[in-house]
Amino acid sequence: YGYHHLPGLIMATTIPTNYPATNLYLEQQIKHWLVGMGLTEIYTNSMISQKLAEASEYPLSAHLKIKNALSEDWEYLRRSLIPSHIQAFPAFEIANTYHPRPGHLPEEKLQLIISGFTDYLKLKGIVESLFRKLHISATFTPTEILVGKTQLGTIGRVASNVYVADLSVSTLINQSSLYPHYRPLPTTAPIIEDMTFTLPSQTYLGPIMDTIKSVSPLIESVTLKDRYENNFTFTIIYRHPKNQLTDHDVAPLRPKITSKLALG
Repeated sequence: YGYHHLPGLIMATTIPTNYPATNLYLEQQIKHWLVGMGLTEIYTNSMISQKLAEASEYPLSAHLKIKNALSEDWEYLRRSLIPSHIQAFPAFEIANTYHPRPGHLPEEKLQLIISGFTDYLKLKGIVESLFRKLHISATFTPTEILVGKTQLGTIGRVASNVYVADLSVSTLINQSSLYPHYRPLPTTAPIIEDMTFTLPSQTYLGPIMDTIKSVSPLIESVTLKDRYENNFTFTIIYRHPKNQLTDHDVAPLRPKITSKLALG
């Protein structure tokens, strides 16, 4: 027919402006950051077997079943990425999960999964490093990752000695910032000291650090410095925004920290 024979007509309607809400640039940047941290990007199939569907946190009846599946391995649309990520090496994937909506096409939710870690602390460190890149200040509970009261995702053990973090990409992007917030430089010098505590096995350190910080507004930050067996050393920074602190100001806080941890 020929391209030059096509009639030149102006569109009868305006050009659509309902652009996708997904921030493709930031998604690509997240992938580059995770690869730079030593992880491998992998791709898994959105269609899964009955075995993988039953291994998720959702019952089999809550999955969409494909009527004309080409194989028993591709019978259901996945609702979680976790069952497909029980591998023995650090990896990540950004992919959709599919949630049924009666009378409509399934709702597609974009998830980021970081998997394949045998050490919870290494996995948590990777997630925290990613959050620093995105300028997100999050708190970790034994199973959840939160910004305020908003859940970013989950973290924990899903199989024998395998830990994963499963994050909502849309929530991650909404909570992120391209640039850090401006904070004026402090005008007073800090007092920095280390305190070591012997804690029971399998004690979650996040609540311990929150407890230490809650003792006084003079405690600016608490970080884990070192550990040996059940002995944990925390670095505590004391600072007043206007007045210079002395050891005399800090001394009463040490027994308060010890007693509060003992009561907790």
